[in-house]
Amino acid sequence: MPGPCDSILVNSPVNVVMQKRESTFSESYMDWIKTATQQQIQEAQAAGVSVILPTDPPIPLSASITNQQYHDFQTALEAGKVIDLNATQVDTIVTKSVDPLIYKAWTDCNEQNGFGVLNYSTIHADGSFTVLVRYAPNSPADLPPKFTDLEVTGATVVNPPAEGSVVPFAGVIIVFRRHRAPDGSFPDATYTINTEKGTAQGEIPAVPPQVPFLGAVKIYPPVRSVAGSATNATCEVEPGYTLIGGGARVNYPPGTTSPAAGSPANMLTNAYTLNDGFVASSHDHLVVSNADLDVWAIAIQNLARDFDVVYHEADSNAANHPCVTAVLPPGYALLGGGARTNAAFQFLTASAPAGDDSWMASSKDHAGIANPTTVTAFVVGFRVRGGGPTIPVQFKSITTAVSQRPEGSCPVPDGCRLIGGGAVSNYGGGPGLLLTASFPDGNAWHARGADHTDIDPTSLTIWALGIEEKYFAPD
Repeated sequence: MPGPCDSILVNSPVNVVMQKRESTFSESYMDWIKTATQQQIQEAQAAGVSVILPTDPPIPLSASITNQQYHDFQTALEAGKVIDLNATQVDTIVTKSVDPLIYKAWTDCNEQNGFGVLNYSTIHADGSFTVLVRYAPNSPADLPPKFTDLEVTGATVVNPPAEGSVVPFAGVIIVFRRHRAPDGSFPDATYTINTEKGTAQGEIPAVPPQVPFLGAVKIYPPVRSVAGSATNATCEVEPGYTLIGGGARVNYPPGTTSPAAGSPANMLTNAYTLNDGFVASSHDHLVVSNADLDVWAIAIQNLARDFDVVYHEADSNAANHPCVTAVLPPGYALLGGGARTNAAFQFLTASAPAGDDSWMASSKDHAGIANPTTVTAFVVGFRVRGGGPTIPVQFKSITTAVSQRPEGSCPVPDGCRLIGGGAVSNYGGGPGLLLTASFPDGNAWHARGADHTDIDPTSLTIWALGIEEKYFAPD
Protein backbone atom coordinates (compact mmCIF):
# COMPACT_ATOMS: atom_id res chain seq x y z
CA MET A 1 0.00 0.00 0.00
CA PRO A 2 1.14 3.56 -0.54
CA GLY A 3 2.81 5.21 2.43
CA PRO A 4 0.92 8.45 3.23
CA CYS A 5 3.78 9.67 5.43
CA ASP A 6 6.07 9.82 2.40
CA SER A 7 4.13 12.82 1.12
CA ILE A 8 5.94 14.83 3.80
CA LEU A 9 9.12 14.31 1.78
CA VAL A 10 7.86 16.46 -1.11
CA ASN A 11 9.22 19.42 0.90
CA SER A 12 12.77 18.13 0.46
CA PRO A 13 15.40 17.36 -2.21
CA VAL A 14 14.14 13.76 -2.53
CA ASN A 15 11.08 15.22 -4.24
CA VAL A 16 13.02 14.86 -7.53
CA VAL A 17 12.79 11.06 -7.29
CA MET A 18 9.13 10.91 -6.21
CA GLN A 19 7.41 10.87 -9.56
CA LYS A 20 4.39 8.78 -8.47
CA ARG A 21 2.57 10.40 -5.56
CA GLU A 22 0.43 7.30 -5.00
CA SER A 23 3.53 5.19 -4.38
CA THR A 24 5.63 4.79 -1.28
CA PHE A 25 9.00 6.50 -1.25
CA SER A 26 10.73 3.15 -1.70
CA GLU A 27 8.57 2.26 -4.73
CA SER A 28 8.98 5.69 -6.26
CA TYR A 29 12.76 5.65 -5.73
CA MET A 30 13.07 2.19 -7.36
CA ASP A 31 11.02 3.33 -10.37
CA TRP A 32 13.25 6.39 -10.70
CA ILE A 33 16.65 4.74 -10.25
CA LYS A 34 15.87 2.06 -12.86
CA THR A 35 15.18 4.65 -15.57
CA ALA A 36 17.37 7.60 -14.52
CA THR A 37 20.22 8.65 -16.82
CA GLN A 38 23.67 9.28 -15.44
CA GLN A 39 23.06 13.01 -15.77
CA GLN A 40 19.77 12.77 -13.86
CA ILE A 41 21.49 10.88 -11.05
CA GLN A 42 24.25 13.50 -10.91
CA GLU A 43 21.67 16.30 -10.85
CA ALA A 44 19.86 14.58 -7.98
CA GLN A 45 23.11 14.25 -6.07
CA ALA A 46 23.88 17.91 -6.70
CA ALA A 47 20.41 18.79 -5.32
CA GLY A 48 21.26 16.98 -2.09
CA VAL A 49 19.87 13.48 -2.62
CA SER A 50 21.98 10.72 -1.10
CA VAL A 51 21.70 8.21 -3.95
CA ILE A 52 22.03 4.48 -3.26
CA LEU A 53 22.48 1.90 -6.03
CA PRO A 54 20.51 -1.11 -4.72
CA THR A 55 22.41 -4.02 -6.27
CA ASP A 56 23.59 -7.39 -5.04
CA PRO A 57 26.46 -7.02 -4.34
CA PRO A 58 26.27 -3.22 -3.73
CA ILE A 59 28.09 -0.83 -6.06
CA PRO A 60 30.20 1.69 -4.09
CA LEU A 61 29.16 5.20 -5.07
CA SER A 62 31.40 8.27 -5.11
CA ALA A 63 30.21 11.79 -4.33
CA SER A 64 29.11 12.06 -7.97
CA ILE A 65 28.39 8.90 -9.92
CA THR A 66 31.14 8.11 -12.44
CA ASN A 67 30.83 6.65 -15.93
CA GLN A 68 32.14 3.31 -14.68
CA GLN A 69 29.73 3.19 -11.73
CA TYR A 70 26.79 3.98 -14.00
CA HIS A 71 27.91 1.31 -16.49
CA ASP A 72 28.22 -1.26 -13.67
CA PHE A 73 24.73 -0.38 -12.45
CA GLN A 74 23.21 -0.79 -15.91
CA THR A 75 24.94 -4.15 -16.23
CA ALA A 76 23.53 -5.26 -12.87
CA LEU A 77 20.10 -4.00 -13.88
CA GLU A 78 20.15 -6.05 -17.11
CA ALA A 79 21.34 -9.11 -15.19
CA GLY A 80 18.49 -8.83 -12.67
CA LYS A 81 20.83 -8.05 -9.80
CA VAL A 82 18.97 -4.94 -8.69
CA ILE A 83 17.09 -5.52 -5.42
CA ASP A 84 14.44 -3.53 -3.54
CA LEU A 85 15.54 -1.04 -0.92
CA ASN A 86 15.47 -2.35 2.61
CA ALA A 87 14.27 -0.28 5.56
CA THR A 88 17.79 0.71 6.54
CA GLN A 89 18.58 1.97 3.04
CA VAL A 90 15.37 3.99 2.89
CA ASP A 91 16.16 5.58 6.23
CA THR A 92 19.75 6.30 5.11
CA ILE A 93 18.60 8.10 1.95
CA VAL A 94 16.07 10.20 3.84
CA THR A 95 18.38 10.97 6.79
CA LYS A 96 21.19 12.23 4.57
CA SER A 97 18.98 14.06 2.08
CA VAL A 98 16.40 16.08 3.99
CA ASP A 99 16.21 18.84 6.56
CA PRO A 100 16.18 17.50 10.15
CA LEU A 101 12.70 18.88 10.86
CA ILE A 102 11.29 17.11 7.78
CA TYR A 103 13.01 13.89 8.82
CA LYS A 104 11.51 14.27 12.31
CA ALA A 105 8.03 14.81 10.86
CA TRP A 106 8.43 11.79 8.57
CA THR A 107 9.61 9.44 11.32
CA ASP A 108 6.90 10.67 13.71
CA CYS A 109 4.28 9.98 11.09
CA ASN A 110 5.63 6.50 10.38
CA GLU A 111 5.54 5.76 14.10
CA GLN A 112 2.01 7.22 14.39
CA ASN A 113 3.37 9.72 16.90
CA GLY A 114 0.46 12.15 17.34
CA PHE A 115 -2.59 13.41 15.47
CA GLY A 116 -3.92 16.87 14.71
CA VAL A 117 -1.88 20.02 14.09
CA LEU A 118 1.83 19.21 14.52
CA ASN A 119 4.88 21.44 14.14
CA TYR A 120 8.67 21.12 14.09
CA SER A 121 11.19 23.97 14.28
CA THR A 122 14.85 24.35 13.31
CA ILE A 123 17.17 27.27 14.17
CA HIS A 124 19.73 28.30 11.55
CA ALA A 125 23.19 29.86 11.87
CA ASP A 126 21.97 33.30 10.75
CA GLY A 127 19.47 33.41 13.64
CA SER A 128 16.45 32.63 11.46
CA PHE A 129 14.26 29.64 12.16
CA THR A 130 11.88 27.54 10.12
CA VAL A 131 8.71 25.81 11.26
CA LEU A 132 7.13 22.85 9.49
CA VAL A 133 3.39 22.76 10.17
CA ARG A 134 1.35 19.74 9.08
CA TYR A 135 -1.92 18.02 9.87
CA ALA A 136 -2.11 14.35 10.87
CA PRO A 137 -5.69 13.03 10.53
CA ASN A 138 -7.00 10.49 13.00
CA SER A 139 -9.26 8.83 10.41
CA PRO A 140 -9.84 8.82 6.63
CA ALA A 141 -12.80 11.17 7.18
CA ASP A 142 -10.72 13.68 9.15
CA LEU A 143 -10.17 16.43 6.56
CA PRO A 144 -7.29 18.91 6.94
CA PRO A 145 -8.13 22.31 8.44
CA LYS A 146 -7.50 25.79 7.12
CA PHE A 147 -5.11 28.40 8.51
CA THR A 148 -6.86 31.22 10.38
CA ASP A 149 -4.11 33.53 11.69
CA LEU A 150 -0.50 33.70 12.90
CA GLU A 151 1.11 35.56 15.77
CA VAL A 152 4.85 36.01 16.34
CA THR A 153 7.09 37.92 18.78
CA GLY A 154 10.82 38.62 18.37
CA ALA A 155 10.77 37.82 14.65
CA THR A 156 9.11 38.58 11.34
CA VAL A 157 7.44 36.08 9.03
CA VAL A 158 8.97 35.78 5.58
CA ASN A 159 6.25 33.63 3.96
CA PRO A 160 3.08 33.63 6.07
CA PRO A 161 0.45 31.11 4.98
CA ALA A 162 -2.58 32.70 3.38
CA GLU A 163 -5.61 32.93 5.62
CA GLY A 164 -8.06 30.24 4.58
CA SER A 165 -5.43 28.07 2.89
CA VAL A 166 -5.43 24.38 3.72
CA VAL A 167 -2.83 22.80 5.99
CA PRO A 168 -1.63 19.98 3.72
CA PHE A 169 -0.74 16.56 5.05
CA ALA A 170 2.77 17.02 3.64
CA GLY A 171 3.10 20.20 5.67
CA VAL A 172 4.07 23.81 5.02
CA ILE A 173 7.48 25.29 5.88
CA ILE A 174 7.23 28.81 7.31
CA VAL A 175 10.39 30.95 7.56
CA PHE A 176 10.98 33.48 10.36
CA ARG A 177 13.74 36.10 10.52
CA ARG A 178 15.16 37.63 13.69
CA HIS A 179 16.86 41.01 13.93
CA ARG A 180 20.50 40.73 14.97
CA ALA A 181 21.66 43.11 17.71
CA PRO A 182 24.99 44.98 17.40
CA ASP A 183 26.64 42.46 19.74
CA GLY A 184 25.63 39.60 17.45
CA SER A 185 22.83 38.26 19.65
CA PHE A 186 19.30 37.36 18.61
CA PRO A 187 16.23 37.78 20.89
CA ASP A 188 14.03 34.90 21.95
CA ALA A 189 10.94 34.45 19.81
CA THR A 190 7.52 32.81 20.02
CA TYR A 191 5.06 31.77 17.34
CA THR A 192 1.41 30.78 17.41
CA ILE A 193 -0.13 29.41 14.22
CA ASN A 194 -3.88 28.96 14.47
CA THR A 195 -6.01 26.63 12.36
CA GLU A 196 -9.65 25.54 12.41
CA LYS A 197 -8.69 22.37 14.28
CA GLY A 198 -5.93 23.42 16.60
CA THR A 199 -2.88 25.52 17.20
CA ALA A 200 0.82 25.06 16.48
CA GLN A 201 3.03 27.06 18.84
CA GLY A 202 6.57 27.14 20.05
CA GLU A 203 9.36 29.10 21.72
CA ILE A 204 12.70 29.78 20.06
CA PRO A 205 15.53 30.49 22.53
CA ALA A 206 17.66 33.60 22.30
CA VAL A 207 21.08 33.36 20.67
CA PRO A 208 23.75 34.82 23.00
CA PRO A 209 26.14 37.56 21.81
CA GLN A 210 28.43 36.35 19.06
CA VAL A 211 32.06 37.30 18.46
CA PRO A 212 32.65 38.48 14.88
CA PHE A 213 35.36 36.73 12.94
CA LEU A 214 38.72 38.46 12.67
CA GLY A 215 40.14 39.13 9.23
CA ALA A 216 43.48 37.85 8.04
CA VAL A 217 46.64 38.79 9.94
CA LYS A 218 49.22 40.24 7.58
CA ILE A 219 52.88 40.47 8.53
CA TYR A 220 54.37 42.85 5.99
CA PRO A 221 57.78 42.09 4.49
CA PRO A 222 60.41 44.22 6.21
CA VAL A 223 61.46 47.62 4.94
CA ARG A 224 65.23 48.11 5.10
CA SER A 225 66.86 51.42 5.98
CA VAL A 226 69.95 52.97 4.51
CA ALA A 227 73.07 51.85 6.36
CA GLY A 228 74.66 54.24 8.83
CA SER A 229 75.53 54.92 12.42
CA ALA A 230 71.97 56.18 12.97
CA THR A 231 69.17 54.45 11.07
CA ASN A 232 65.40 54.63 10.82
CA ALA A 233 62.66 53.15 8.66
CA THR A 234 58.88 52.86 8.50
CA CYS A 235 56.84 49.90 7.29
CA GLU A 236 53.36 51.06 6.23
CA VAL A 237 50.12 49.08 5.94
CA GLU A 238 47.67 49.24 3.05
CA PRO A 239 44.05 50.48 3.14
CA GLY A 240 41.63 47.94 4.57
CA TYR A 241 44.14 46.78 7.18
CA THR A 242 44.46 48.04 10.75
CA LEU A 243 47.96 48.42 12.19
CA ILE A 244 48.38 46.53 15.48
CA GLY A 245 52.18 46.39 15.90
CA GLY A 246 55.45 45.46 14.32
CA GLY A 247 59.09 44.67 14.93
CA ALA A 248 62.64 45.69 14.09
CA ARG A 249 66.08 44.14 13.64
CA VAL A 250 69.47 45.84 13.49
CA ASN A 251 71.72 44.26 10.84
CA TYR A 252 75.43 44.69 11.52
CA PRO A 253 77.45 44.55 9.35
CA PRO A 254 74.86 45.99 6.91
CA GLY A 255 72.81 43.46 4.99
CA THR A 256 73.46 40.59 7.42
CA THR A 257 70.75 39.13 9.61
CA SER A 258 73.09 37.88 12.35
CA PRO A 259 75.73 40.00 14.09
CA ALA A 260 79.36 39.27 13.34
CA ALA A 261 81.28 37.94 16.31
CA GLY A 262 82.87 40.76 18.23
CA SER A 263 81.39 43.46 15.98
CA PRO A 264 80.25 46.71 17.55
CA ALA A 265 76.49 46.91 17.97
CA ASN A 266 73.85 49.38 16.98
CA MET A 267 71.00 49.36 19.47
CA LEU A 268 67.27 49.97 19.09
CA THR A 269 66.06 53.37 20.23
CA ASN A 270 62.48 53.29 18.90
CA ALA A 271 59.95 50.70 17.73
CA TYR A 272 56.32 51.83 17.85
CA THR A 273 53.08 52.38 15.93
CA LEU A 274 52.61 55.73 14.22
CA ASN A 275 49.62 56.52 12.00
CA ASP A 276 49.50 53.74 9.37
CA GLY A 277 53.03 52.47 9.86
CA PHE A 278 55.41 50.89 12.33
CA VAL A 279 58.43 53.11 12.96
CA ALA A 280 61.83 51.98 14.25
CA SER A 281 65.30 53.44 14.65
CA SER A 282 68.72 52.47 15.96
CA HIS A 283 71.98 54.17 16.88
CA ASP A 284 75.57 53.31 17.65
CA HIS A 285 77.23 54.53 20.83
CA LEU A 286 80.84 55.60 21.45
CA VAL A 287 82.12 53.12 18.82
CA VAL A 288 81.18 53.94 15.22
CA SER A 289 79.12 51.10 13.79
CA ASN A 290 77.75 51.02 10.28
CA ALA A 291 74.46 49.07 10.25
CA ASP A 292 71.08 48.97 8.58
CA LEU A 293 67.67 48.26 10.00
CA ASP A 294 64.75 46.02 8.99
CA VAL A 295 61.26 47.09 10.11
CA TRP A 296 58.09 44.93 10.01
CA ALA A 297 54.44 45.96 10.37
CA ILE A 298 51.62 43.68 11.55
CA ALA A 299 48.00 44.41 10.65
CA ILE A 300 44.59 42.72 10.64
CA GLN A 301 42.26 42.98 7.67
CA ASN A 302 38.94 44.81 8.21
CA LEU A 303 39.52 44.95 11.97
CA ALA A 304 37.87 48.36 12.32
CA ARG A 305 34.68 47.08 10.65
CA ASP A 306 33.52 45.00 13.62
CA PHE A 307 35.85 46.12 16.42
CA ASP A 308 36.75 49.30 18.24
CA VAL A 309 40.54 49.79 18.14
CA VAL A 310 42.39 52.15 20.49
CA TYR A 311 45.99 53.42 20.57
CA HIS A 312 47.18 54.75 23.91
CA GLU A 313 50.57 55.99 25.06
CA ALA A 314 52.16 56.91 28.37
CA ASP A 315 55.33 58.87 29.20
CA SER A 316 57.65 58.06 32.07
CA ASN A 317 59.32 60.51 34.37
CA ALA A 318 62.78 61.61 33.32
CA ALA A 319 65.44 59.21 34.60
CA ASN A 320 68.70 57.55 33.64
CA HIS A 321 66.82 54.27 33.40
CA PRO A 322 63.22 55.34 32.69
CA CYS A 323 60.37 52.82 32.66
CA VAL A 324 56.62 53.21 32.06
CA THR A 325 53.50 51.13 31.34
CA ALA A 326 50.64 52.15 29.04
CA VAL A 327 47.29 50.70 30.08
CA LEU A 328 44.21 50.09 27.93
CA PRO A 329 40.73 51.33 28.88
CA PRO A 330 38.50 48.77 30.65
CA GLY A 331 37.01 46.16 28.33
CA TYR A 332 39.80 46.25 25.75
CA ALA A 333 42.14 43.33 25.03
CA LEU A 334 45.80 43.76 24.18
CA LEU A 335 46.87 43.46 20.53
CA GLY A 336 50.38 44.91 20.61
CA GLY A 337 52.54 47.83 21.56
CA GLY A 338 55.85 49.61 21.22
CA ALA A 339 58.42 51.90 22.80
CA ARG A 340 60.18 55.18 22.04
CA THR A 341 63.13 56.85 23.72
CA ASN A 342 62.88 60.63 23.82
CA ALA A 343 66.50 61.74 23.75
CA ALA A 344 69.68 60.81 21.96
CA PHE A 345 71.79 57.96 23.37
CA GLN A 346 69.03 56.35 25.36
CA PHE A 347 68.59 52.70 24.27
CA LEU A 348 65.68 50.31 24.65
CA THR A 349 65.92 47.56 27.24
CA ALA A 350 62.29 46.45 27.10
CA SER A 351 59.22 46.62 24.88
CA ALA A 352 56.84 43.87 25.91
CA PRO A 353 53.39 43.07 27.31
CA ALA A 354 52.95 43.89 30.99
CA GLY A 355 49.61 42.08 31.30
CA ASP A 356 46.55 41.37 29.20
CA ASP A 357 45.71 45.09 29.03
CA SER A 358 49.07 46.90 29.10
CA TRP A 359 52.48 47.37 27.48
CA MET A 360 55.75 48.20 29.20
CA ALA A 361 58.70 50.17 27.83
CA SER A 362 62.10 50.88 29.39
CA SER A 363 65.42 52.29 28.28
CA LYS A 364 68.75 53.40 29.71
CA ASP A 365 71.68 55.63 29.09
CA HIS A 366 74.90 53.69 28.77
CA ALA A 367 78.63 53.37 29.40
CA GLY A 368 78.72 55.96 32.13
CA ILE A 369 77.38 58.79 29.98
CA ALA A 370 74.45 60.15 31.96
CA ASN A 371 71.48 61.25 29.90
CA PRO A 372 68.29 61.29 31.97
CA THR A 373 65.16 61.47 29.84
CA THR A 374 61.71 59.97 29.37
CA VAL A 375 60.56 56.87 27.55
CA THR A 376 57.12 56.40 25.97
CA ALA A 377 55.13 53.15 25.95
CA PHE A 378 52.51 52.53 23.26
CA VAL A 379 49.66 50.05 23.58
CA VAL A 380 47.10 48.87 21.01
CA GLY A 381 43.83 47.25 22.09
CA PHE A 382 40.49 46.16 20.71
CA ARG A 383 37.00 45.10 21.70
CA VAL A 384 33.89 43.95 19.87
CA ARG A 385 31.95 46.97 18.67
CA GLY A 386 28.85 47.46 20.80
CA GLY A 387 30.21 45.35 23.63
CA GLY A 388 29.66 41.62 24.06
CA PRO A 389 32.23 38.88 24.61
CA THR A 390 35.88 39.61 23.99
CA ILE A 391 38.34 37.61 21.93
CA PRO A 392 41.04 36.35 24.28
CA VAL A 393 44.67 37.03 23.43
CA GLN A 394 47.06 34.32 24.59
CA PHE A 395 50.63 34.86 25.80
CA LYS A 396 53.71 32.69 25.84
CA SER A 397 57.25 33.51 26.94
CA ILE A 398 60.70 31.95 27.05
CA THR A 399 63.91 33.09 28.70
CA THR A 400 67.18 32.66 26.84
CA ALA A 401 70.47 31.49 28.27
CA VAL A 402 72.70 34.15 29.83
CA SER A 403 75.07 35.56 27.21
CA GLN A 404 76.73 38.73 26.02
CA ARG A 405 74.68 38.31 22.83
CA PRO A 406 71.53 36.44 23.91
CA GLU A 407 69.12 35.46 21.16
CA GLY A 408 66.06 33.24 20.85
CA SER A 409 62.58 32.59 19.42
CA CYS A 410 59.35 32.13 21.33
CA PRO A 411 56.70 30.13 19.45
CA VAL A 412 53.12 31.31 19.48
CA PRO A 413 50.81 29.45 21.90
CA ASP A 414 49.49 26.16 20.52
CA GLY A 415 46.55 26.52 18.15
CA CYS A 416 47.10 30.27 17.76
CA ARG A 417 48.05 32.67 15.02
CA LEU A 418 50.84 35.15 15.81
CA ILE A 419 49.72 38.76 16.25
CA GLY A 420 52.76 40.26 17.99
CA GLY A 421 55.46 39.98 20.58
CA GLY A 422 58.13 41.72 22.59
CA ALA A 423 61.32 41.33 24.61
CA VAL A 424 62.83 42.34 27.95
CA SER A 425 66.49 42.53 28.93
CA ASN A 426 66.90 40.95 32.35
CA TYR A 427 70.00 42.88 33.41
CA GLY A 428 70.37 43.67 37.09
CA GLY A 429 72.82 46.11 38.62
CA GLY A 430 75.43 45.76 35.88
CA PRO A 431 76.17 48.02 32.91
CA GLY A 432 73.15 46.65 31.08
CA LEU A 433 72.23 44.63 28.02
CA LEU A 434 70.43 46.50 25.23
CA LEU A 435 67.88 45.32 22.66
CA THR A 436 69.11 44.96 19.08
CA ALA A 437 66.17 43.03 17.59
CA SER A 438 62.54 42.13 18.34
CA PHE A 439 60.53 40.97 15.33
CA PRO A 440 58.10 38.37 13.92
CA ASP A 441 59.64 35.20 12.52
CA GLY A 442 57.05 32.90 10.97
CA ASN A 443 54.68 31.90 13.76
CA ALA A 444 57.16 32.87 16.48
CA TRP A 445 58.69 36.02 17.96
CA HIS A 446 62.46 36.43 17.71
CA ALA A 447 64.66 38.76 19.74
CA ARG A 448 68.29 39.40 20.54
CA GLY A 449 70.34 41.75 22.65
CA ALA A 450 73.93 42.87 23.18
CA ASP A 451 76.06 44.33 25.90
CA HIS A 452 78.15 47.20 24.58
CA THR A 453 81.62 48.39 25.51
CA ASP A 454 81.05 47.09 29.07
CA ILE A 455 80.69 43.33 29.48
CA ASP A 456 77.39 42.28 31.07
CA PRO A 457 76.15 38.76 30.19
CA THR A 458 72.38 38.71 30.58
CA SER A 459 69.32 36.76 29.47
CA LEU A 460 66.32 37.95 27.47
CA THR A 461 62.67 37.14 28.11
CA ILE A 462 60.84 36.92 24.80
CA TRP A 463 57.05 37.10 24.46
CA ALA A 464 54.76 35.86 21.68
CA LEU A 465 51.12 36.94 21.46
CA GLY A 466 48.52 34.89 19.62
CA ILE A 467 44.82 34.43 18.99
CA GLU A 468 43.23 31.02 18.49
CA GLU A 469 42.58 30.06 14.87
CA LYS A 470 38.86 29.56 15.53
CA TYR A 471 38.41 33.34 15.85
CA PHE A 472 39.59 34.03 12.30
CA ALA A 473 37.39 33.95 9.23
CA PRO A 474 37.85 30.75 7.21
CA ASP A 475 40.32 31.17 4.36
